[in-house]
Amino acid sequence: MSIIKYNSCSVVSVADATKGLDEQLGLKISSVVDKVDPKMVYSVVRGIEGDVFNENHDLWQWESELCKKRADQDIYTWQTWIGKPVCVQHQNRSPLDHFGKVLDAWPNHDEKAVYMLLATNSELNPRLAEGIRSGVINKVSMGCAVKYSNCTYCGAVAYTVNDYCEHLRYHKGRVLPINPGLKYCEVAKVGEGRIKVGEDCHDSTGLEMSWVVNPAFPGCVSVDVLNPNIEGNPAVSPSETKLDFSPTTQYDVLSRILSKSSDPYERKMAHLFRKAASKGELSKEEHEALFAIMKVIGRW
Repeated sequence: MSIIKYNSCSVVSVADATKGLDEQLGLKISSVVDKVDPKMVYSVVRGIEGDVFNENHDLWQWESELCKKRADQDIYTWQTWIGKPVCVQHQNRSPLDHFGKVLDAWPNHDEKAVYMLLATNSELNPRLAEGIRSGVINKVSMGCAVKYSNCTYCGAVAYTVNDYCEHLRYHKGRVLPINPGLKYCEVAKVGEGRIKVGEDCHDSTGLEMSWVVNPAFPGCVSVDVLNPNIEGNPAVSPSETKLDFSPTTQYDVLSRILSKSSDPYERKMAHLFRKAASKGELSKEEHEALFAIMKVIGRW
C-alpha cells in the first residue's frame, strides 16, 4: 500500500538553449539531450524542496529521504523521477495523458532542492506547449507514491490514510506544544518547544511531473524554459514580452486552466478569458486590461 503525494513549483524566467547552455545551468544538458528536438519545449524546474513543509503539510527530509540510496533499485530517491511522464493536473491514467518526459534530475545540496529537466511535446499538446513558452502556464507539480509516513508530532506510522493518528486527522497543519513523551520530528520544530503537525514522508517513488494551476509547494520554481527553435535569439523574460497574444492560444489556454481552479474568483476570470479567446481581434487597451488581470491573479 502507499499514499499518493503532490508537490508544486512555478516558472520565473526564459533562456536561449542554443548557446552556452551547460554553463548557464550548471549541468551537462548536452549529455542528456543528444539532439535538440524542435517539437519539444525544454524546461528546467526546481521540483522538490527538502526539510520544508509544502502547503499540504507534507515534508521530505533532505538527507534521510530525498538523498537516500534506495537498496531495492540502487539509486537515490531523487533519481526515481528520471524517465517518468510529463502530465497535466496529475492526470496519469494512460499513455494518452503523457505529453513528455523527465529527462534528468539532480540535487542541489546548498539549496536542499531537486532540479529536473522536462521535455514537453508540442505536437501532442500544442496549447500546453504554447502556454509554457509564453509564461501563461508556469506551475509544475511532482507526483509520487509514499510507502509510509510518520506524524511529525507523535511519530505514528501510516501506510494508508486510514492509518492516520488523531493528530493527522484533526490537527494537520497546526503548531502544537511539544509533548516530551512523544517521538516528534526535529525538522518540524517551529521555534522553541513547538512542533508543526504534518507528514514526514518515506520511501518515495516518483510517478510523474505535471503542469498545474495551484501549487502545493510555492518555494519550488522552474528556473528556465529553453527555446531550441530560434538560433541566436536572445533570452526573453515573460515580463518583457510584448502584448501580441494569440486569442486562440494564450487566452484559451488560460481560460481552461482557470476553469479548474479551486478559487471561485479565478473560475469567474475563466469566463472572461474564454470570451477574449473567441472574440478574435482585440484592441491594445483590451490586451493591456487582460494582461493586468493576469498579473494580479499571478498567471504572468
